[in-house]
Amino acid sequence: MTVAHLFSAGKFAWMDGKIEEVDPRSAIHLSLLSQTLDYARVVISGMRVTPRFQDPKTLLVFSLHDHVARLLDSSHRMGLEVHFSQADLQAAVVGVVEANAEILVQGGYLRAVVYDARQVLAPQTSGSGTVVIFAGPFGEYIPEGDFRVTLDRFLRIGNQG
Repeated sequence: MTVAHLFSAGKFAWMDGKIEEVDPRSAIHLSLLSQTLDYARVVISGMRVTPRFQDPKTLLVFSLHDHVARLLDSSHRMGLEVHFSQADLQAAVVGVVEANAEILVQGGYLRAVVYDARQVLAPQTSGSGTVVIFAGPFGEYIPEGDFRVTLDRFLRIGNQG
């Protein structure tokens, strides 16, 4: 079996309002009783970062506005209250890309995560969401050789909220 290279995050992440230098392997600790682990109360958005064709020193985030809008919409649908505006989160994404620019020169991947870290055993339908945004070099996404594809009949119509 061929395995793609593992994603390795940069050393700067945006965590609930500020960019911090972090050790990507140990930046977030979740209790085994957290809503995120027990009930999958988490929303994740992945965004592609690419160098601009005419100016490779300029990094672009693919469909930034749409990705952040979907992140906020999905968080709302999960009952996760995000205390940042769309403009705040878009600026955070740009800040993370700028802070990690040296490792993103060949392109990369950015992940925005909203999760419920509360330690409550019973399922919750609302509550405050913690927001983390991090990035890293993209690496090989699909390994060389054969791979299996499964198609589903599920069709997402888009944001209806």
